[in-house]
Amino acid sequence: MGSSLSTNGSDKQWLYSACDCPVCFDSGAVLLLRASSSGRMIFFCPLCGVAWREPPLDRRIDEILSLEDLAPNGVTLPTASEALTTGLDLTTVPLKVWVRFLEDLLDPRSPAE
Repeated sequence: MGSSLSTNGSDKQWLYSACDCPVCFDSGAVLLLRASSSGRMIFFCPLCGVAWREPPLDRRIDEILSLEDLAPNGVTLPTASEALTTGLDLTTVPLKVWVRFLEDLLDPRSPAE
């Protein structure tokens, strides 16, 4: 993956979190990301590297997946409208807190706006 921060037109100040990471407990956030190739919304904790197809709202870990498993061509940050369409009760978290963990994971081929 590249090192440029691709936002896919998202608000560059915020990310969306579904819950605390059940692997990292209170230190990691499960962030909403968009798979570059499929456009599918996925969930990822940048601290432990575990990814989910659906947010682990019940804190169960039934399957261990990586970001590479769910988004082999990289990810972009979802827009506010994309986050809203999930129907989940998402929390906004400051991008500046997580940007250093995400820079090398985001797809550099996506248009940064």
